[in-house]
Amino acid sequence: MGVTRTAATRVLQLLSCEQFDPRIEALRRTDYDPAAGSACLRDTFDDRSTHVLVSIDDALVGAVRVTQPPGVLRSWVGGARLPLPEGPRIAEFTRGVVSREWRGRGIYQLFMSAAVLRAGECADVGIATVQVDLHARRCLSVLGFQDRGEPIAFEHAPACSTLAQCIELDLRRARTAAAAQHQAARQRLLGHGLLVVDVDIEAETLSVRTQPPLMCTLEAYA
Repeated sequence: MGVTRTAATRVLQLLSCEQFDPRIEALRRTDYDPAAGSACLRDTFDDRSTHVLVSIDDALVGAVRVTQPPGVLRSWVGGARLPLPEGPRIAEFTRGVVSREWRGRGIYQLFMSAAVLRAGECADVGIATVQVDLHARRCLSVLGFQDRGEPIAFEHAPACSTLAQCIELDLRRARTAAAAQHQAARQRLLGHGLLVVDVDIEAETLSVRTQPPLMCTLEAYA
């Protein structure tokens, strides 16, 4: 049975973006707690990462960055070795941020579960860090992320150091938990009057529907 929209329901768009959207830096500047007040929160990794974005009424309210090797985490500890795997087929999740105005509704849960599902299509292992006292740590644990080593001081931006825990996720085993968390987040958001529209899936569906019919001949089955 489909979801019945009411006059109070607003559309929340979820999409992946290969190009850096300037709104991401603006959101980081105001709401990315580990580097609040920093003059610049864009780096060279942004231009070669995938960004999973959440917007409401064209306003960006959530984002996370997914980067394939080489990633940014080692640069945040001066190149020191981390208790995390390295090499190909690694997806690095960083810069997760939700607008303060929209926190507590399930937006972080939505875009992180979506990012895990998308990353699993091209990587086997996910790595990230999380502030030791951040409430979102529970969400990451439910997705399957596990602690690695002891908390480390990461410098996210000039003169901005944060104590964070390294975490790792087996993306091959995480799909079931991520799909369940994604559905739970959609239902939770609907309870707040927000109907999730996954732009990537909508685009794929439209592409399939608009493709010309496949022409087959008997010779193809000979």
